[in-house]
Amino acid sequence: MLSVMSMAYSGQSVENVTSVTVDPAQRRSHLFNAYVDKMFARIARTEYEPYSKGDTVHWLAWLAERMSEHGQTVFLIEGIQPSWLRSHVQRRIFSISCALFLGWFLGWFLAGSWAGWWAVGGRFWAAMACLVGWLLCGLVGWRKLNQSNY
Repeated sequence: MLSVMSMAYSGQSVENVTSVTVDPAQRRSHLFNAYVDKMFARIARTEYEPYSKGDTVHWLAWLAERMSEHGQTVFLIEGIQPSWLRSHVQRRIFSISCALFLGWFLGWFLAGSWAGWWAVGGRFWAAMACLVGWLLCGLVGWRKLNQSNY
């Protein structure tokens, strides 16, 4: 917190910092707003900005809320789980997408090892193996979804 405070209030007068209300919630809000403003001013901005400040703050707040819900204090990418998705539809789309990607990868790998890529018809068998992999993994994923309550 000292690091956040020193970054947020660097270059400001003591009167400006201490003029914030005595309410702890408002002080915390003021501190983090000042910190976010400093971080956006510090980053070299380009003409093309893929994410606005509002979008960035929104998604960081979403991430912080999910981490808090799951008892996480340190962000690790492997800590993000499908259970973080709110609706059943989002979880279903995620699971089906993973199953289809796995099927494609499996089919492509198997076709590459069994049928020569440059042989006559190699691409045809690669496409067929991908299709079979998609179908099998999609069916397994669909069955798993229908059996689970997640």
